[in-house]
Amino acid sequence: MQKTFFTIANFISWQKSKSLELAPKFQRRSVWKVGAKSFLIDTIVRGFPIPIIFLRDKRTDPNTLESMRQVVDGQQRLRTVLSFVSPELLPDFDEARDAFTVKRTHNKELAGKKFSELDPDTKLKILDFQFSVHVLPEVDPKNWTTS
Repeated sequence: MQKTFFTIANFISWQKSKSLELAPKFQRRSVWKVGAKSFLIDTIVRGFPIPIIFLRDKRTDPNTLESMRQVVDGQQRLRTVLSFVSPELLPDFDEARDAFTVKRTHNKELAGKKFSELDPDTKLKILDFQFSVHVLPEVDPKNWTTS
């Protein structure tokens, strides 16, 4: 396992290039409520720590030549950030389920604003925020053993 940091901008770039598998079959569907999403964005803007994201390295896609990354833990956090910063990158974006703005109770300066309405410094603060990430190697099922 590799311990590292990736910025929100990294995750956006991977989502754009389709080299991030945000919702593998074992992941639950999007379940976070607006309050949790608002609190996460406020936490990021304030630079507070967020729980570790777990990714799994997948084999390079021979068609795109891109390294693939699969989200093992952190889908709700990443989906929240993507839906706030760049909702068009979520293929299953649903306005009723995914759209939100920061609540006034969490941050008066950001309240009710979309990412596109934020000042440049706040946008950069969000894009440059670093998630602590543990990267798990891909495991070949042929090498699994049972006791």
